[in-house]
Amino acid sequence: MRSLIIGSVFVFVTSVFGQCVKPETRLYLGEPHVPYLFQPYKADYVYRGKIVGLPFKFLRTSANIVELQDRWEETQKIRLDVLDYFPDQKNDRDAFRDIEITSTIDLKTGLLKSLSGTFSNKRDFKMVVSFAEDGKIVATETDGKRTQQKTYENHEKIYPCTFSNTFLSFLPLDDNFSGTFGCVDIDGDSESAKDKIRFTRRTLTVIGSETVTIDAGTFDCFKLADRSEEVKYNSDGTIKSKKQLSNNQFDPNKVWRNVYSSLWVDKKTRKVIKAELNFKIGKLTVEMQKPRRDL
Repeated sequence: MRSLIIGSVFVFVTSVFGQCVKPETRLYLGEPHVPYLFQPYKADYVYRGKIVGLPFKFLRTSANIVELQDRWEETQKIRLDVLDYFPDQKNDRDAFRDIEITSTIDLKTGLLKSLSGTFSNKRDFKMVVSFAEDGKIVATETDGKRTQQKTYENHEKIYPCTFSNTFLSFLPLDDNFSGTFGCVDIDGDSESAKDKIRFTRRTLTVIGSETVTIDAGTFDCFKLADRSEEVKYNSDGTIKSKKQLSNNQFDPNKVWRNVYSSLWVDKKTRKVIKAELNFKIGKLTVEMQKPRRDL
């Protein structure tokens, strides 16, 4: 159950999966460009859902985005309310209740410069991912007792498209936008350092425009579809294999991996306003909340 909970967090918090992908999809490779102009902001979100007809509150997040001299920095705080439904998990020393992930983003290219995560439990597991000049990725993890370091061969220009809303401000969204981006994911629930980093490709496609009204207000939004696949590489950088993490066709015979959803992004501020994720036995929804002090 613990792996299912944490895995679901990383799937839905970091990306909401899509319904359709247009054929004119551009592969982004870190070319310098002027990002969409927006004001740094803080936004809170609540994730709710139903599984086999039973309602529950899944988690809460807070995204704080600031602009520094040469970079953007975004910190996402995640509180796993779903653990309230599993008393044995609340007392498990390995069950993460609070997660904090900070993405540092290059202002000119939108590429990810570093990624750090703290997974709070009785061990306070921490992980820092940095990108070396030779292109390699170095992941350092500690649980207070021991420290491990692992170096990964990197064959992509890596964007902050896993743990960042700021990423959306770099995209030239319009009615015909469709782009694919190289991403990395970190797994705080993995047993070993070699399994902490996963390379993925994420494809975002604008599938329309809609006016969305929620408690936080009314917004003119782009509606996006989102598709992801895990990628493994050969030593020469060619792709060895791809594993689909989401599909643009819903398969009722698959439960967790094969999901589809919609994502609404405010045209003016590029804030994520709303998302819906559907799977075989239930549904998750997320909406931006009115401003508040903390989680």
